Amino acid sequence: MMKQTNFNETQELLQLDNQYQALFEYSNDAIFIHDLEGKILEVNKRAEAMFGRSKKEFLTLYTHDLPYKNGKERCKEAMKILKENGFVFFECEFISKDKTVFPVKVSASLIKINDISLVQAIVRDVSQEKETIAALQNSNEQYQSLFENTAFGALIIDEQTMQVLNCNKMASDMLGINLNSCNKWNATILHQNLSKDQLEEHIYEVAQHHSHSYNSSVIDKNGKKRELLISCRQIQFNGISSHLSILVDITEKKNYERELEEKNQQLKKSKANLIEAQKIAHIGNWELNLITNQLTWSDEVYRIFDLEVHEFKANYQAFLDNIHPDDKEKVNHAYLKSIEDKKPYHIIHRLITKNGTLKYVEERCEHILDEQQNIIRSIGTIQDISKRKTVEIELRKSKKNYQSILDNMQDTYYRTNLKGELVYVSKSVETLSGYSSDELLGQPLANFYRDPSIRDNFLKNMLANNGKLSFQAELVHRNKSIVWLHTNSRYWRKDNGDIGGVEGFARDITQEKQAQEKEKRLLDLIEASSNEIYVFDKKSLCFNYVNQGGIANLQYTPSELYTKHPYDIKPKFTEKSFREYIQPLIDNTVTEQRFETLHQRKDGSTYPVLVHLQLLHTKFAEEFLAVIIDISEQEKMNKKIKEQEEIMLVQSRHAAMGEMISMIAHQWRQPISIVGMLANSMKHTLQVEKMDTSRAMQEDLQTISDQVQYMSKTIDDFRNFFQKSNAIEEVNLYYLLIEAKSILGAVFQRHNIKLIIDCPIAITLHTYSRELVQVFVNILSNAKDALGKVSDEKNIIIHVVEQEETIEISIFNNGFPIKESIKNKIFEPYFTTKGNFGGTGLGLYMVKSILDKHMNGKIAVENKKNGVAFNITLPKILELD
Repeated sequence: MMKQTNFNETQELLQLDNQYQALFEYSNDAIFIHDLEGKILEVNKRAEAMFGRSKKEFLTLYTHDLPYKNGKERCKEAMKILKENGFVFFECEFISKDKTVFPVKVSASLIKINDISLVQAIVRDVSQEKETIAALQNSNEQYQSLFENTAFGALIIDEQTMQVLNCNKMASDMLGINLNSCNKWNATILHQNLSKDQLEEHIYEVAQHHSHSYNSSVIDKNGKKRELLISCRQIQFNGISSHLSILVDITEKKNYERELEEKNQQLKKSKANLIEAQKIAHIGNWELNLITNQLTWSDEVYRIFDLEVHEFKANYQAFLDNIHPDDKEKVNHAYLKSIEDKKPYHIIHRLITKNGTLKYVEERCEHILDEQQNIIRSIGTIQDISKRKTVEIELRKSKKNYQSILDNMQDTYYRTNLKGELVYVSKSVETLSGYSSDELLGQPLANFYRDPSIRDNFLKNMLANNGKLSFQAELVHRNKSIVWLHTNSRYWRKDNGDIGGVEGFARDITQEKQAQEKEKRLLDLIEASSNEIYVFDKKSLCFNYVNQGGIANLQYTPSELYTKHPYDIKPKFTEKSFREYIQPLIDNTVTEQRFETLHQRKDGSTYPVLVHLQLLHTKFAEEFLAVIIDISEQEKMNKKIKEQEEIMLVQSRHAAMGEMISMIAHQWRQPISIVGMLANSMKHTLQVEKMDTSRAMQEDLQTISDQVQYMSKTIDDFRNFFQKSNAIEEVNLYYLLIEAKSILGAVFQRHNIKLIIDCPIAITLHTYSRELVQVFVNILSNAKDALGKVSDEKNIIIHVVEQEETIEISIFNNGFPIKESIKNKIFEPYFTTKGNFGGTGLGLYMVKSILDKHMNGKIAVENKKNGVAFNITLPKILELD
């Protein structure tokens, strides 16, 4: 059974994958990683506990240094098989630190790390297994508990009838039989591959020797073939002479053996493979004859030193000359000291080859003594361990990198003891809490939570979730602000397996929480809105969301609405026309569609709405968002406003008509006087004079005709003024200004007002001509009133500038400036500065209404140095919506 991976040590196992890290660190079996010579490079915690040694002690040993009771030779033989076949399995016994002997099963296989061949050895303590079998054989009192809970299959079979009397769960799983009906089976369930004669022979062996072991194969309940090692012993069960059969699943072992056999066969076919393997291992051997001072190297040693045979003087000094200068004294001293003590030596040092390559080598040496106990020869091995050293260096770097990662990651790592006091926090805690790690160490973590009682609930939940827990909590920052944390926590364990406290990672999710709260508030606002808000799918156009405003206005139930589409509630649209209307949004040629239409309620009644439609590209999907405003009241209000404006327009026209009649009367006064005077003169001439009067009368009659035409034109001008434009037409702006001037010409003449028109004669525009003349006449009439109190020269100047798409018209008078306090009010209805009898207050209001609502224009008033200017902006071409 595997335990949960300890996060602190995940990166410390030679950069292996996550699955192997968990297997290595938390296996119930001891795991060793060593090189092909047995040098131990790494062990897990179970190995430390099993052998009672620390990792530091192990890293100084070789596998044959382990405390075997009687298996060192077996170990060496197993290593040879491992090198040949890549895998080996064997059993032996070890002596623990307290001198206790414990049996183990060892499985070892070759692995690759950074192209270096290493060995992974898994050691399983089978003491319990052995004890279980012994207990089953010798103790009826402990039988039932051990029988049911043993890790091996167990059956009890009647010796006479061969009927199964009892069976544990492990055996039922192995054999594929029902635990509750095991007595329906007999011994043949164990011997599916045995003949009747073989079965009788097996029974005979048990009867003769009271015990017997053999191999068998069965098909389990899943149809899978299992190979079993079956150990049988005679026992008395409820007064019945019976066989106790212990079943051990050796399928995997048999597979290993078959693989091993196949590899052995392959190895026998080619001894060259062994030679190549030795070459790949970079291990050479040497011998120094102390009598002749002759040094002998194998070919691999020459390769390690990058030397040819003829380049090396075969003596001890020549060997030293190839050692790294900084290690030469160390190597010489180690060898001489071993000679002096007559003991083997083991050393790791560096080489510098002739081409400047740095190598790490591991040397071992033993001495051969003569009968007088004098050393006559030294023999040893040398192995190129450069790659292994690289791995070790990288491992040390990875530990530093791991610490660096913890110190620099945004999430905060923490660890507490069983009291809940912090024993470690990463550097990022300062950003998270405002406190430094030094300030937090030794403090109870619960003190920094907004609700300290959270620790009690936390511990309960940890226990309920097998020592693991993800939760959210509020932390009080040093500046008293609240920080939301998401924490993944779990128990961490000491070297002896006891729980040491809690560790985990904490992440600041304050912004996420705030976003969620903001989203919730937004959703609440959307739900509370009286406007209708819809979200519908881009492709199907089905409603995905409708707020309460939509449900209330349409009078459908939510379930009814979610089966409908936008065009189902818009009687002016069909599916085809609606899809055509929204296509520009899909094509991304527009970003928003706004339009007025009707919505139809469930009862068939309709109401006008203003639709704002957008296509939203979210991380989840492409959906349309429609915000609908019920404009029923607005339309009623607009109708009232329109009616009021019509009334005002009538009032304005009536007021203008009165003023026009006054102007007509004034303009006609002189012509009528002239006509009357000429008529009296002609009458007197006819009555008194007796001369030829034909010529004089013709001149007088011509004068009368001219005056009548003038009066008729005046009538036409005023009649045109009161006409309303029925359509947009192309007009010449200059002639419109001349028309307005002619209407007010007599009035301006009477008040000594000079009107100057500065307008290019070629400017034309498309607009309502009669309304524009009314605008000019109202502004000019207003200017006439403003110039009433001016005693000096009275001027009105109309200046026109043509832009690319607009016409800019400035109507300036040199009257007194408008007070700033009333400047924003002059366009309001019924506002006048002329007193109760000076005006209606509708003239400038109608000017602004006509320009804004009918002609898409603008008007503004500006006080200038010598007077006041009304500035009008008109589009060259008026386009109706």
